[in-house]
Amino acid sequence: LVPAGIVSQQMEIKNVRTICLQSYSTDNVSGEIEVIGTMPKPEDVEGYLIVDDIVDSGKTLQFLRQHYPTCPQLLVYAKPKTKHLADYVGAHLTEEEANRWLVFPWY
Repeated sequence: LVPAGIVSQQMEIKNVRTICLQSYSTDNVSGEIEVIGTMPKPEDVEGYLIVDDIVDSGKTLQFLRQHYPTCPQLLVYAKPKTKHLADYVGAHLTEEEANRWLVFPWY
């Protein structure tokens, strides 16, 4: 949510929505995508920009691309083994950086 807030502030966007997805279990193993709450209908997302902080496998971005194919995607960090990149990527992590557990200040 924080990266989306920063982007929306810089772009002077006042309307921000969230979609909560979970793909990691409590033991940090990537599994199936779980939608927590509700997702907007595809016809209701015209003009939306999807923002995510970091992508590992790319499964969540792929899931969102399947549901919202017209929405551009912005990603703060991409790991080297990411299979599905966003339309916009802030930084590509090196293998060494990707092997460390990133702790974001907003968590």
